Amino acid sequence: MDMEQLYSYVPRELVTFVLVTLFSLLIGLSQRRISLKREGETTLFGTDRTFTFIGILGYLLYILDPTDMRLFMGGGAVLGLLLGLNYYVKQSQFHVFGVTTIIIALITYCMAPIVATQPSWFYVMVVVTVLLLTELKHTFTEFAQRMKNDEMITLAKFLAISGIILPMLPHKNLIPDINLTPYSIWLATVVVSGISYLSYLLKRYVFHESGTLVSGIIGGLYSSTATISVLARKSRKYYHELPQETDEKLTMMEMIMLQNISLGMTNAQMCRELNLKLPTVKGHLYSLYKKLGVNSRVQALVKGREKGLLQ
Repeated sequence: MDMEQLYSYVPRELVTFVLVTLFSLLIGLSQRRISLKREGETTLFGTDRTFTFIGILGYLLYILDPTDMRLFMGGGAVLGLLLGLNYYVKQSQFHVFGVTTIIIALITYCMAPIVATQPSWFYVMVVVTVLLLTELKHTFTEFAQRMKNDEMITLAKFLAISGIILPMLPHKNLIPDINLTPYSIWLATVVVSGISYLSYLLKRYVFHESGTLVSGIIGGLYSSTATISVLARKSRKYYHELPQETDEKLTMMEMIMLQNISLGMTNAQMCRELNLKLPTVKGHLYSLYKKLGVNSRVQALVKGREKGLLQ
């Protein structure tokens, strides 16, 4: 049953009121949970009930003047003034500078005209987006803390070659009767770069142990040749970056063990990654500790960095 069929049984105004109230309450509950966890009651503008009343107020002012919307805009101005005063108090007395709550409150106030004038998929999408962005606040913080200094520069470069340069290239064949264009050549470059970048992102932020495998599967769906090229280059780069001989004369397997320790891998994870049995892994670790003159993983990491075995 779509919304038009529902309106034939239930008044449109009632459905809009219930939806606005429900959505506002959900947004307020998410604010309650986040605010109580991080800021405490003293800095709250409002949470579940306040946001619900904000949504209801927006609905009432909207239906009283749905054409000119003067009442709705006047109420929004008053609400914005109250939110601004609350922000000033939080900034001056509690040193809280975030404006997320203010923006979410204004979105809640606008729920009534959104629900009344837009299709159901649109206002549900707005509510879901607000809830997700609210709940993922700390996830975004942790993600930003894990990013390297040049992470955004790398992303900007990839967006430039794929979103700016690629669309500007012509589709005209370079050689007559041969389907080879500047666009297709650059597209191959974008695909190879994209697979490589995806592999890096998955391994660093999602699948710490299987990022290369997942990106290989995804990339292989588009181009097996490009994927093999990227994975082969990564494999050569990994082993070429390992010092072939050190003062302690570590074997290649001992160097791999040291690299895995730096990645925080457990013995069980090393067994799965290297397809080795647990006694074999322990034997390599024992040999590594003995050559480095250490007794623990932490000491091995410190010694490895001192000797330039780890970056």
